[in-house]
Amino acid sequence: MTPTVISEFRSLGKSIERRAALIRWYIPRKKFGPNYVAHLLAAKNTKYLKIAKIAVASFLHHNPNSSVVIHCDASTYSSAQLEFKYFIKRGTVQILHNGHESQSWQVQKIELLCDIAHIESNFYMDCDVRWNGSLTLSDLTTSYVSEFKLADKSPFREMLPALKIQNSQVEMLNTTFVYLYPGKFSNAELDEISRYHNEILNLCSSGAVAKLDIEQTSRLSEQLGYSIFLANSGRKHIALKSHDGHMDGSFLESSYFGATGVEF
Repeated sequence: MTPTVISEFRSLGKSIERRAALIRWYIPRKKFGPNYVAHLLAAKNTKYLKIAKIAVASFLHHNPNSSVVIHCDASTYSSAQLEFKYFIKRGTVQILHNGHESQSWQVQKIELLCDIAHIESNFYMDCDVRWNGSLTLSDLTTSYVSEFKLADKSPFREMLPALKIQNSQVEMLNTTFVYLYPGKFSNAELDEISRYHNEILNLCSSGAVAKLDIEQTSRLSEQLGYSIFLANSGRKHIALKSHDGHMDGSFLESSYFGATGVEF
């Protein structure tokens, strides 16, 4: 068989597996386990709504006593009502219009993280994840995974002095999943995420970041702001996963659609 035919067969097999999984996940289960609330941001592009069906259906299947809130802007709100009609009728999904369509998705994500930081058992997850097991929230602030130390990798290493960061142990924390433990941070502290995010964007526009690195740095600006904020807070925090790989089959995995264009 030619590479094209092999690729088409793989794509077909993937599509069949996805449909079979969705059918299994859509079957209502007896409610048991913790009552968590997962928050997703689906803004700017309706493509993320279709991707989020995997995240929502798999999460509710493995955590049947939980619920989901999907935060949309004007470009996704109406479509979300249709895409998740089944779950809305079951009372497990709520669609909210955040009214922030003029803001970048990074800013919307930061505001969402801060909004839910004071609410017990509420956490954030990206649209492009798949759950293969149940969740148990820690009593500590939790990020998806620690990727690397900023001081060990360009262009982030060069940005630290410009941001007046002297801590060489600051880690790049992946924000695919974020649980800011309630009561640990004041509003003033949480505002630091936005401040660092804005400083990072200013560095990108000032020429302090190499042209080849501007796109990547801008795309990760909310993650960088969050990582620096948490390191400077002095609060103990943990990672949900000790290591991560693209669609690695663990209890929570990501397709990293924004970076790879790959879907489950």
